[in-house]
Amino acid sequence: MVIDEPRDPGNTVYTYIQQMPSFRGGNMGNLVACIQQQVRRSATTRNREVAGRAFISFTVGKDGLMRDAKIVKGLQPLVDAEVLQVARALMGFAPGQQNGQEVAVSLTVPVTFTAK
Repeated sequence: MVIDEPRDPGNTVYTYIQQMPSFRGGNMGNLVACIQQQVRRSATTRNREVAGRAFISFTVGKDGLMRDAKIVKGLQPLVDAEVLQVARALMGFAPGQQNGQEVAVSLTVPVTFTAK
């Protein structure tokens, strides 16, 4: 007889789970909007026409903290650096949950900029 032993979710990083992480009480759209607003106001991008999409990948840990943020598809080097700096400073994540337990989740989100 083979008995399935429970797997330790402590070290597993998921990509899709029952309850995905959220940002500041809402969905991940709030995160994208927050990054877009702060990057637009930064000295790096204020006087530049910025249009396109950058993709940022990161992990939301069991503790709700962002880890391992990186640009996986960039837009412009200065904009990419600013997106990373802004994202790394953000707090306010609710961790994801799988089977009632908080777990780490890897996410990739697009940050879209349109020229004005």
